[in-house]
Amino acid sequence: DLVVTGVQTCALPILKIYVIDCYNSKPLEKAETAVYLNIYNEKTMKKIFNGWMIKSLPSISSMEHPIYDLWVDDCYKL
Repeated sequence: DLVVTGVQTCALPILKIYVIDCYNSKPLEKAETAVYLNIYNEKTMKKIFNGWMIKSLPSISSMEHPIYDLWVDDCYKL
């Protein structure tokens, strides 16, 4: 498990992950969590993902990578 809090950068051996924003639905709305990410290949600095990852729709908002599976579990704004 990888926990990234707030707007910060996280570097894995191959990926550099920038958390831009996060969203949690309001208490009276349908429960939803989403995180806006920019993900780069660390060696080439080529952007391989840019957009919202949505907890309830992992198949629609996923990033395909041969080593890592990334998905949203929760979002904490500091």
